[in-house]
Amino acid sequence: MKKSEATVPCRESDSRFPEFKCIELEDRDIISRYARDYALTSCEYSFANLYSWKDVHQRSWCRYHDRLLILDITNDNLFLPAGADLSAGGLAYLSGELRKLDLSGDVTMVPQAYLERHPDLEKYYRIEKQRDAADYIYNVENLTALRGRKLQKKKNLIAQFRRACPDYTVVPIVDGLKTDCRRLAQELLARNLKISRSIREEHTALGRALANFEETGFEGLALVAGGRLAAFSAFSRLNDDMYDIHFEKADPAFKGAAQVINYETAAYLAPRCQFVNREQDLGIEGLRQAKRSYAPERIETPYKLHYHS
Repeated sequence: MKKSEATVPCRESDSRFPEFKCIELEDRDIISRYARDYALTSCEYSFANLYSWKDVHQRSWCRYHDRLLILDITNDNLFLPAGADLSAGGLAYLSGELRKLDLSGDVTMVPQAYLERHPDLEKYYRIEKQRDAADYIYNVENLTALRGRKLQKKKNLIAQFRRACPDYTVVPIVDGLKTDCRRLAQELLARNLKISRSIREEHTALGRALANFEETGFEGLALVAGGRLAAFSAFSRLNDDMYDIHFEKADPAFKGAAQVINYETAAYLAPRCQFVNREQDLGIEGLRQAKRSYAPERIETPYKLHYHS
């Protein structure tokens, strides 16, 4: 039996409910181990994300019976525990303990497969689909091959960039380039006539990511043309067969730069993994259209369990 198939209930007599702690750099190995050991595919379980976004979303964690519990304090949700599968009753027990702490007991980031394994969840929860939190999963080979009519425009834009900037280079993001990445992100923010809350929050998260790049587990590529930074991407390993693309920025002055950094990132990761997660669209129509335009292998939509016991 695989780890993800084992069902282990939690009982009130097992032990006292543990205390949650803030997510710090020294927690990276522990948290990342769960994503790898249990082949988690949601970007929400990435340590790089959890740490980079800590100024925006207040999240804490603990281990309970060798499971990883992540509490989203900002939105008053518990992520589905990572580790051996909990029974519906065991999960409801955790929700009940959270309710005693004046929290909702609601559980989020619940995949469809978990619902199918535990049809009795409806005894304890009202189930709601979270389309805006869906992860876009792509096959790396498809992102480099760009076959088919749907992706022909991407190939054309890449060709235009290469003709305009034949001497461009793609290099790893190191100390000096981090400053350039920060500067490009700030310029893009300043050019935006209408700065939404999500854009400003992403900018904050990117700042923390660049300030703690290697320590957080980030890798990155910079696209340099004519001595200028044209685009960059930042990513980290999520599990043994998947990388998470956290940030991707391109200077619109370089036509096709966005498509080139996407392609070059996929080519760089191709020897390391089969899939990449390009994260969520957050319900932003333009972002949803952009993510769909690359023909994802699948879109993994999670569910939220509203505790009603």
